[in-house]
Amino acid sequence: MNSAECRACPTEVGVSSAECEVKSANIPFYLTLQMLVYNVTSKVGHDISSSWLEWMRSEHIPDLVATGCFTHAVVFHLIELDDEDGVTYAVQFHTESKANYNRYISKYAQDMRQKTFDKWGEKIVSFRTLMQIVN
Repeated sequence: MNSAECRACPTEVGVSSAECEVKSANIPFYLTLQMLVYNVTSKVGHDISSSWLEWMRSEHIPDLVATGCFTHAVVFHLIELDDEDGVTYAVQFHTESKANYNRYISKYAQDMRQKTFDKWGEKIVSFRTLMQIVN
């Protein structure tokens, strides 16, 4: 057994100390990954906000997850902002690697953004950021 292997789990050959700690603490595997979050924050016109949110939930988010680049998405309504010009949402798409994110940007992003523009036009203004989960 090398020094990196777990001494508390002698029956699991090749299990590292870090993996053993995760298993013994019952931490879900996905929380051990260096997850990245592709955040899309959008100001959505009041006249389309309900329709847009339904479209996001039923079509756009499933389409992005179906690319295989993201594991799931979470939608947030930003509540401490001035909603006079529209409702602000943040949609966070979780991915397991920078390679998956890069694949999305190079293969899918342009088409997905165009579909959004074709459907909603200038009634939506968005900006995008990539973040790493550090906790």
